[in-house]
Amino acid sequence: MAQEVLTGNEGIEELQKLYDVFTNRIRLIDEKKANTKPEIYQKVRNEYEAKLLEVQVLLEEKGAGLEDALNQALAEKDQILPQLQQVSNTLEELELRMVIGEVTEEEKAAQEQALLAQKTEMENNAAALNQKIEKLNTFVKGKTTQSAPIPPAPPVKFAASAPVPPKPVVPPAAPVHPAPKPPVPPAPRPAPVAVPPPVAKPVPPAPPVMPAPPEPVPPAPAPAPELSEVLQPPVNEMDELEKQFASILGSSFSEAPAQPAPAMEEVMPRPQPTPTFEVPPAMQAPEVPVTAAVPETSAEEESHKGELKCPKCAAYNRADNWYCEKCGNELLNAQDLFGGGK
Repeated sequence: MAQEVLTGNEGIEELQKLYDVFTNRIRLIDEKKANTKPEIYQKVRNEYEAKLLEVQVLLEEKGAGLEDALNQALAEKDQILPQLQQVSNTLEELELRMVIGEVTEEEKAAQEQALLAQKTEMENNAAALNQKIEKLNTFVKGKTTQSAPIPPAPPVKFAASAPVPPKPVVPPAAPVHPAPKPPVPPAPRPAPVAVPPPVAKPVPPAPPVMPAPPEPVPPAPAPAPELSEVLQPPVNEMDELEKQFASILGSSFSEAPAQPAPAMEEVMPRPQPTPTFEVPPAMQAPEVPVTAAVPETSAEEESHKGELKCPKCAAYNRADNWYCEKCGNELLNAQDLFGGGK
């Protein structure tokens, strides 16, 4: 059996093939371990382990080439997959056309044979690309995939003449996972207790608001009687006075000028002294001279000068009339008799 010699000039694909060869040979050596002397087993196994390690080093040194090879393999796979899908669709379409009678069974069989061969070839290429991509991807990441695990070499025992049976491989114990705790049912929520609505306490009615008593309205002052009415004597006395004057004076009674009656002094209330407050000169207002108001004589009185004005209806009558021509009121009174009319 020829041994492969590494020169360091191998390509990536050649190194990958050597890697697979060395890995497979180590697996076969381990299978023949029970029927091989330990020293021979260990010697041959160590040789291939060294070769496998050398291949791994060369692959790691050519990391850039591995990335290019990985990208190329991925591109080829991307091209094969659509073509494979198209062939599958063509086969399905051919089946439908045969069912509806467009294509005969002989025509379908001839076309289907060529399509199936093309599909098988594409599937094989896709599977090879998948393996290649998996290996390249493992090398690029700095890891190696081995088809079979490489156990460490057992110690060599020269005293044993009979072949030592291999020790049974104890499978690793499965990790013991704690049994999941049964889900704790949620505590039942207490039923909501209906709370009766609060009973509103009766509010005592507010005491009625009594309206304020109306303020007493002061009575309107009675109109002051005119001076002529106060001084006017009773009608009967006037008649007697006229008769007496007529009997004493005779005809000269109507011609005698009337003497002014003595003015009656009005009794005025005595003024109360007004309290005076001293005001600083700076705050005193300047005195404004007050002119005495001069009574104005209306134009109506000027036009009826010398006539008698009725004290009741304010109508003007001639000076020799005793009674008002408008309302019949007596024009002369005691003042006229003593002092004459205005």
